Amino acid sequence: MTRFMRAVDIRSGSGPASALFINDEMPVPEPQPGECLVKIKAFGINRGDMMQRDGMLVFPGVANMKPILGLEFSGVIAEMRPGDDEEGDEWKVGDEVFGLLGGGGYAEYVNVHRKMLIRKPRDMSHEQAGGLCEVNSPGTPTLVATPSHSTDDDAAASSTSFSTASTAPAVFATARKPEKCAFATEQLGATAAVDLSQHPDKRSWAAEVKAHNGHRGVDLVVT
Repeated sequence: MTRFMRAVDIRSGSGPASALFINDEMPVPEPQPGECLVKIKAFGINRGDMMQRDGMLVFPGVANMKPILGLEFSGVIAEMRPGDDEEGDEWKVGDEVFGLLGGGGYAEYVNVHRKMLIRKPRDMSHEQAGGLCEVNSPGTPTLVATPSHSTDDDAAASSTSFSTASTAPAVFATARKPEKCAFATEQLGATAAVDLSQHPDKRSWAAEVKAHNGHRGVDLVVT
């Protein structure tokens, strides 16, 4: 018997935010070998989701991309299906996990290969874990792979990668709304934040960063 779940769906397959609706007749995915069925507690909302919703983001030839939106999640393992190499598997039903997805996060359940799961720390909420991976994953490789980077370098970072640059002594964030700039400085601890919407030429914002940094540039830019 087919099991059903609720998920965020899109009328006509793509469209603006007003085209989104809750579809309570979406089939619960059946775990494939090596996969876990995860009961989702929270999921992140990303620009890629919006592009996919608008029909602007397609992945030709990628068989495992799911039609349901959602690229990151946090939840609890509900079911497991053994794979060929399940011996010594660290996971069990009831474990709290989070991670990245090839779509499918805007739903009550999603299938995730157990090798893609990350254990959720006990002191981290599902809401925090559900929005962690996409924020950190773009910037972290940049810092790790930059030979000249040190913790003495000043950094400029987009809102997506701010957390990965936070080890620098001075961090200058960018965002596109005043409230996001205020959040970066007041809640995240940025040295200063530049509102890119005030720089339509897409160039003059660099001068504002320099003004905040004693008229000096920065050592590293993380996008």
